[in-house]
Amino acid sequence: MAQLNVEKLFSELQANKIRPVYCLGGEEVFRKNLAVEKIKKIISPDEFNVSTFSIDKSNAGEILTLANTPPAFADRRLIIIKQAEKIKFDILKSFVEYLQNPLDTTCLIFMTAERKPANALLKACTEHAVKAIFYNLDESQASRWVNSVVEKNKFKADFDAVHLLIETAGTDLTALNNELDKIFTYLADDKNKTITKETVLNSLGFSKEENPFALASCLLEKNMKKSLSLTEKLLASGQEPMFLLNIIRNTAIKILKVKRMMRKNFTQEQIFAQAGLNRFFDRGFIEKTHNFKNENTLVDALEKSLEIESLMKSSQLTDPKASLKSLIAKVLSGR
Repeated sequence: MAQLNVEKLFSELQANKIRPVYCLGGEEVFRKNLAVEKIKKIISPDEFNVSTFSIDKSNAGEILTLANTPPAFADRRLIIIKQAEKIKFDILKSFVEYLQNPLDTTCLIFMTAERKPANALLKACTEHAVKAIFYNLDESQASRWVNSVVEKNKFKADFDAVHLLIETAGTDLTALNNELDKIFTYLADDKNKTITKETVLNSLGFSKEENPFALASCLLEKNMKKSLSLTEKLLASGQEPMFLLNIIRNTAIKILKVKRMMRKNFTQEQIFAQAGLNRFFDRGFIEKTHNFKNENTLVDALEKSLEIESLMKSSQLTDPKASLKSLIAKVLSGR
């Protein structure tokens, strides 16, 4: 029938348009579940006309029989098949036959983590159903999603606040949505309804002086004193040493990547894309890497970080603070 991008799918659902068969693929779970909930809300099935299955040989026939059965005292029947990537090829043939002539009063939804076009289920659904693939979002897409949710809830958000939120929760929409819910509750009585960097820190339980994400900025500025002082404060406040180790290591990796690409005359656009930099939030990153003269020092620091990680995981690291401070000194030494 059709392959829809996610935005087009939600546009159809906003207009209350329901198709007889959907295949919702890809690894991004939050919006996929949201699409199912919107379909469910439009159909509004009672308990006799909604069924959820995890596919196996024993229930394939049951599912197809149900799909071909008109709803009981209702307009539509809703059938959801989870983990549809587990459908075996011999069973899939029976479903393909159904897809060629689906019952109009049934809405059948395949949910799968699969997203490769060569997958047998996805190929069948491309020809006979509506297929939408939910890919994980990159940072810029996640930023736009956060801003849309903030606006929908009648709040405003500073650029730095959105960046910090994504730096904290990553681009996983379930995690971002949970953090936003906490922030909306935190600001419920705030007249300005503005989410700032400090708002995010407070919601996360950090003070402005104990912001672990400021450590990356201190390292990039090559501010030894501030980097060491902040590390001490964070450890004293109960921050996990492994979390700080990852911040130090990831910062060093980005610096090393940028320096190597600059040496090979990559364009700024190429550097931003391949080093995983954000055009707005990391706009000064490339220039600041000039402060790091010796790439070998960064390589040595990365090797040292792996040694520290190994000791942490085996519970053999007796003094995490000294090890992290030593690593910071290695990253910033330039010797």
